[in-house]
Amino acid sequence: MRGPAFTVLFMTALTALCIAGLAWMSRATRQRVESNAELMEMQSMMYAFDRLPAGIREESMPSSVTTAEIPWDPAVLKEDFRMSVQRIDLPVSAAQKDMLAGSHLTVGDSVAVYRCSNPDAPESAFGFFMKGKGLWGTITAFAAVSEDFSRMIGIDFTEQVETPGLGARILEKDFKYYFRNLDISGIGKAGTGQGEVVMSRKMDATNVQIPTHTFQAITGATQTCGGVLKMINTDIRFYREVVESAARAGLL
Repeated sequence: MRGPAFTVLFMTALTALCIAGLAWMSRATRQRVESNAELMEMQSMMYAFDRLPAGIREESMPSSVTTAEIPWDPAVLKEDFRMSVQRIDLPVSAAQKDMLAGSHLTVGDSVAVYRCSNPDAPESAFGFFMKGKGLWGTITAFAAVSEDFSRMIGIDFTEQVETPGLGARILEKDFKYYFRNLDISGIGKAGTGQGEVVMSRKMDATNVQIPTHTFQAITGATQTCGGVLKMINTDIRFYREVVESAARAGLL
């Protein structure tokens, strides 16, 4: 008859075996998890830059489609990203950091800005990550803007914990499409007469059709959309100053 000592020894060995198995599984899947996360980030960035897979027209997509549901070819995506997108780390001054007061974006002595060269466009575009506060937590987005910061090319939301069917609809094409060609020329530019970006309950046309400095909010998700609005006006103002300062210094 086996005694308590045997039971303790058996349970200890079984626990060690389970821990070893979990550690092995973690190591075995880590590379795949990291690779998938990298692909998802590339998808978001290319979506914002309006670089969709060949043959895909955004205006023909269902209103609720998300970036993850677009049929990307991983190999083509990686190659297109490698050939067209360049990461540039730009210096950030203390005064520029002060511009982020009230923002959820935190930066050090430099910040990453991405330049996308599009053979079908006469100018390149800049892209960057932004952060805001939704109803339940932090919202992270990647925005792409024209080289002169006059219009937004696109936006995608890479992290959010908003309410499904309400605030989480920021992931859907129907919401994000209003940021295509959004007029951002008034952000950080005093005396333009344009002002900052605002939101509206109902728009008669998209900004692709008639450019404005307004996007359409999601009904029932006022706080989420308000967080997106504040994020855009605050963070784009910061990035505009960083990019223009770097250009004056000959870094771009």
